[in-house]
Amino acid sequence: MSEATWLVLIQAALVACVPMYLAWQAHRTEVARLAAEEDRKAADSEETTAKATDIVTKTALGMLDPLERRLKLVEGEARNLRGIIVALEQTVREQAILIANQAATIREQSATIKEQQCRIDQLILENSRMRAGIDLLTRQVLQLGAKPAFPAGEG
Repeated sequence: MSEATWLVLIQAALVACVPMYLAWQAHRTEVARLAAEEDRKAADSEETTAKATDIVTKTALGMLDPLERRLKLVEGEARNLRGIIVALEQTVREQAILIANQAATIREQSATIKEQQCRIDQLILENSRMRAGIDLLTRQVLQLGAKPAFPAGEG
């Protein structure tokens, strides 16, 4: 083959390759553009995440200080309430002892009252018997014709 033939063949091959080269070039440009867009989206996402993290952190820290102060107040109130509870428990124990002692006194007084009631009932019975005896003696004295020193029922 002659040199001119080679040149024609090379020129024809180059003419055939140019559209493929241009298509490849366009494809490579599109791939680079898509990669750059993905990188930009990733950077935007990272930036958004970082901003959101900063906002959440600042918000949490802003809420933490008042919560810590409130916790200290609540802990102080809890200590005060524990002291009050201890004092109330002591008072309840003392009152329970006092009530138990009063209940024992009341039981003793109740037993004494029952004994006194029995004694009163015995005295009433004895009194009734004595009156019956006095009435009997008075009737007997009257039957004998004497006047009693005390009329029946007055003595």
